[in-house]
Order: sequence, then structure tokens, then C-alpha cells
Amino acid sequence: MRFRPRLNLVLDALMTLDVAALAGIGFMMKYVMPPGRERMEQYGRAVNLSWLGLNRHEWGTVHLCVAFVLLALIVVHVALHWQMIVDIYRRFIRNRSLRVVVAVILLAASLLLVIGPLLVTPTVHESGHREGLGQGEGRGYRGGRGAPAIQTSVPD
Repeated sequence: MRFRPRLNLVLDALMTLDVAALAGIGFMMKYVMPPGRERMEQYGRAVNLSWLGLNRHEWGTVHLCVAFVLLALIVVHVALHWQMIVDIYRRFIRNRSLRVVVAVILLAASLLLVIGPLLVTPTVHESGHREGLGQGEGRGYRGGRGAPAIQTSVPD
């Protein structure tokens, strides 16, 4: 067996494991370690949940890191298969002008989906709900990048 097929096999196995981890962590965050309001409904009181020493928010950071690894693996996968992708694309869309238009639309949509969420400005609301707030929420919580701190204390 040559080097490239082995590399493809290892890469495919790593991507499969990465997707499985991404899905598993996402399912755990949604169904096993639910956010505040759902946690209150499920347990009937304000509780903090953790697994392996990590709370829901910390698992969110792990989830993001696993997603970055998957993104890097996909870039390597596409690079290794680039010539095949180009050949199939040329056969699928024979008209060169149409190929360019489709490629530009695909690139623009991809950039919008990846970078667009980083450019949004969230709307910050004071919730008025004190019980079941997760770690980092409540007194002095900053609702978004550059948002002023929400004052939750009652004046004397």
C-alpha cells in the first residue's frame, strides 16, 4: 500500500472520530447538561452540573476546539483531493463562465457562513430571572462583546 491511500484512511478515520465527538458533546450539552431554565425545570431547583470536572460552558469550549480540529482536517482532506474535485467539477459544469459564477457564489456563501456570525452584534436584555443562572451570569455579567455590564444589585 502506498503512502497517500494510508494518509487518506487515517485522515478519514480522524474526521469520523472528530464528527462523532462533536455530535456527542453537543448532545451532552443539550440533553444531559441543559441550560439554566431547562435545568431548573428538570431538577426543580438551581443546580450546577459538571462532568470530568467541566461545566456546560467549559464543555462548550471543548466543543469549539473539536470543531476547529474538524475544520483543519477538512482543509487537509480537500487539499489532498483537490485535483479530483477540479476534474469532477469541470465534468459536472462544462461551461467555464458558469463554473466561475458557481465557484464565486459557493466561496461567498462559505465566507458569509464562517465569518458572518463573528460580525453580529447581539441584543442585550436584562432577564429579571435570578435562579438557575449559569456560571458567569448574574452580577456584573457582560451580555456581549463591548456591552456595558448589567447592574443587578438593588440600591440601599
